[in-house]
Amino acid sequence: MANLTPTNLLLGFEAVTEEFQKPEFRVPNTAALSTAIVGAQNLNPFAELRTREDRATWFDFMISKADEGATERLYNHTGGSIDSLRRQITWGTVVDTFSISEKQCDNNSMGFAGVFQAGIRNSYQKNLVKFDNAFLALLKADVTQINLGGLTGRAQWDAVNNIFDIAAAQKAYTMALIEANMNNNDFNNQLIALVDPVMFIDAKNQMNQGIGNATNLAYQFGNVSLVKTNKQLYSGFDGSAIVFPAGLMGLTTWIPKQNRKDIDEEKAMTTVNGDVGRISIPIYDQNGNVMDTLDAAISIYTKRADTSLRNGNKQDLLTEIEISWDYAYLSAPLSTARATGDFAGKTDSVIYAYGVLSD
Repeated sequence: MANLTPTNLLLGFEAVTEEFQKPEFRVPNTAALSTAIVGAQNLNPFAELRTREDRATWFDFMISKADEGATERLYNHTGGSIDSLRRQITWGTVVDTFSISEKQCDNNSMGFAGVFQAGIRNSYQKNLVKFDNAFLALLKADVTQINLGGLTGRAQWDAVNNIFDIAAAQKAYTMALIEANMNNNDFNNQLIALVDPVMFIDAKNQMNQGIGNATNLAYQFGNVSLVKTNKQLYSGFDGSAIVFPAGLMGLTTWIPKQNRKDIDEEKAMTTVNGDVGRISIPIYDQNGNVMDTLDAAISIYTKRADTSLRNGNKQDLLTEIEISWDYAYLSAPLSTARATGDFAGKTDSVIYAYGVLSD
């Protein structure tokens, strides 16, 4: 490992400006995460229920009652009762670590503060990438297995892969077909469509076919907000999307209660036990703008060490830094009310997958 040796103060070099280092530490694409912040659930504060990493947390919800087939008013009418269910919340964790020694930067153009800040940024960006990937995996795992809104001749339900296939010839009407299908499943409010780069390019082209052009396709975007991820969502398609009603899907993040304070820098940098605290991490939208922030846990401790093999000294102080946070995914819970007929035994969800078939 180079361990900062390329930038030792041997000649008259100077570290480049912060602006020039942005390409190396470029903002990761966390557009998928921005949809979770946009559609964050506002139910019980799950993070407050979890007092420690090993404490199980659950949420309760009501489920609808089936129609009992009554056709007239009766003096002795009877009916079933509304029911409820309980579901456990599953948590995941993202962690990244780095280290820096006191003497590693004594003979280096970067300086201790510059290297430390670069390490912090590098760690939380690596965590954001893992967080975004984990969220996409959770979204795809939650895709509905029940779709009652077929559009014969234009799009059809693939019950094997749980994705709504849009015919290649209907590509120009993708968003209209998505909205129609969601409406047929009784989702009529604002929709969020997380789209891959191919579908985004096609959608932008359709958006710009205004009233002055030969074909006006802009009408189909009134109820759908597009969010572009740079990741492939589904292979084998000429563009794909994951769509859900706004406000019905979200993420909850959590850090230990010991971290919910500012870190004591002197204690962290000078003692073996160190200290723990929190730092604020930005969540970026598809345009690289800060959409929201989350609290991350930071743990720092310092110990004596021989860092001579990493551009330090045989008598040195080595500081170890860890950045982490836990997360839980949640979409609006659904009962098995629609799991009948061909969909018996299937799982219902507010998350829908769409793919445009290739020619």
